[in-house]
Amino acid sequence: MFPSKVPRVVILTGLVLLFLVIGTNYYLYDDDPFRSPPASSLHQQPSNPKEPPPVAPPVADSKNEATVGKVEHAPEPAHPHPPVAPSPAPPAAPAAHDDRPAPNADNKAHDGPHQADAGLKPPAAAGQGAQHPPPPPPPPPPPPPPAAKPSGQPSAEEHPTPPQPPQPPQPPQPPQPPPPSEPKLGQVAEQPIPPPSNCPTELGFLAKTSAELHLSSHIRYNRRCIQPVFSADVDRSEVVNITTALSGEGETTIDMQNCAAAKLPKCIPIKLDVPKPYPKEKYDNMIFGISTGYERLNDESSVDTFAHWMAGTDAMLIALVTDMQERSASEIRALNKRFGDAGIKVALVRALDDSFTTSQSHFTVLVHMLNHSKPETQWYGLLDDDTFFPSLKPLSDALAKFDHNKDYYIGTLSEDFAAVRNFGYMAFGGAGAYLSSALAQKLGDNALKCIEEATAPEGDIIIRDCVYRHSKAKLTILDELWQQDLMGDPSGFFESGVRPINLHHWKSWFHLRPEKMSLVSNICGDCFLQRWRFGADEVLSNGYSIAKYRDGLDNLDLNFMEKTASNLNDGFDFSIGPFRPLMEPDVKKSFLFEDAEVDDKGALRQLYIWRGNTEIGEMDEVIELVWKK
Repeated sequence: MFPSKVPRVVILTGLVLLFLVIGTNYYLYDDDPFRSPPASSLHQQPSNPKEPPPVAPPVADSKNEATVGKVEHAPEPAHPHPPVAPSPAPPAAPAAHDDRPAPNADNKAHDGPHQADAGLKPPAAAGQGAQHPPPPPPPPPPPPPPAAKPSGQPSAEEHPTPPQPPQPPQPPQPPQPPPPSEPKLGQVAEQPIPPPSNCPTELGFLAKTSAELHLSSHIRYNRRCIQPVFSADVDRSEVVNITTALSGEGETTIDMQNCAAAKLPKCIPIKLDVPKPYPKEKYDNMIFGISTGYERLNDESSVDTFAHWMAGTDAMLIALVTDMQERSASEIRALNKRFGDAGIKVALVRALDDSFTTSQSHFTVLVHMLNHSKPETQWYGLLDDDTFFPSLKPLSDALAKFDHNKDYYIGTLSEDFAAVRNFGYMAFGGAGAYLSSALAQKLGDNALKCIEEATAPEGDIIIRDCVYRHSKAKLTILDELWQQDLMGDPSGFFESGVRPINLHHWKSWFHLRPEKMSLVSNICGDCFLQRWRFGADEVLSNGYSIAKYRDGLDNLDLNFMEKTASNLNDGFDFSIGPFRPLMEPDVKKSFLFEDAEVDDKGALRQLYIWRGNTEIGEMDEVIELVWKK
């Protein structure tokens, strides 16, 4: 029987092998719609089915991108084991809201209005953007590099991605620098300015600053040397006549890109009677307080302007940083060092209560001021962060007329009577509220109570209410303090012969550089904004402008303020009126002050500039005044 069974075994074995071969062949090469290549090759169309397809980052399925901007979210089912992947789909072009970077691209196509706010976001969770019930998800591929969140795309915080297995780290994509910007139509491209060493020494300051000031490459230039004659008998309100003109004679054209051989005009000396320089004094009897945000306080212009009137004076600044709780200790230390390096005695403090508004802190900074005061402290000045003093000498002299041991509340009103009518009779914050030491102590003892009792949220109103409820002090008006509630062009104010104890709104309602403008006060004290007539048609407002009047000065009443500010009306008559009409540019040519520095010989150089219309070929014109020490 054994030999007879051999053929059956052989036959059965052959049939089994044949079945396995056919089944294997069918499995490997039949187009079964329920089977797919490995997950890493989804959305690829291999040219040879026997060769492994190229690996690429996954892109959105064409069906999922049918409705642009519409995003739906279906819950992802849990799978204890890796599921079977869906079949490959035909390749589709990326949709408009796909937030994944294309290969070898810097993803610039996705820059949009929300990118700056959204920042870089991780890839969206599986199933986002689907418009049909999702198939079982494939094993998670390596995540693509993060892309900016486009408009309408929910963030990962709103729809968190389920935990994924650890993935190998992706190399960071270096940021692509933006292409160089072209100048806009009508905008003058910045010209390369040669180093000061290529220009005559006398042009060093102008050459150094011409690029920053965006001057035309060719300028009309003139200069005058001012010889101050100091006197205690100068009538500051008088507009003295000087026969020499500031423009005209000696004017020359200079090519700022090739000024090595420039022929400079002779520096015509002009003697001016001016007040004596302010004496060097210490003001340790005064302490000032402001309430502001970190960024405004850390701004370079803030440090420079505070340094102009506080450096080396021993007056103290208490700066309440309203967002200090959001800043690191190293940031606060660095800011403190900046002020200290500038010669300012400063204490950076935190709000008494983090829920207080900036206006409430404007009042409660007084508590910190009292904590940092000394026995010699007599006056407490509560200021806005853009209150500026050309010098502390005039303020100190004005306050010295009052007894700090009595209750004094000193300041001034707004120039706009409508503001006075709306907010009340009080010391307006930009001009400052100055409290005697006796009154400051009373208000400090009642600070939290005054916050609760306040009739309005503004800081200067809280101060006023506290003064009137807890003392018998009333507002004392101090002449030459200014709130400067002037909108638009402030030229009329600065050219009126005013003698300001303070300035305000210089970096908000209008933009000036007061620390540069008032550098001349270091030479001749009260001569800042002093006026002189030059020649037949020019007026110098020292530190602000040189105005040249087409019709001369005979019929011009300089006792009236020119109506340049846009909001001037009858409500300003009581404070800065009367007014004379606004003068058009074809009648009044204004060389405005733009920069100044003290050179290595101690001379002050001021640049007054008239801006030409480059579209019709006009050059900028510069008058440089050199104040000899």
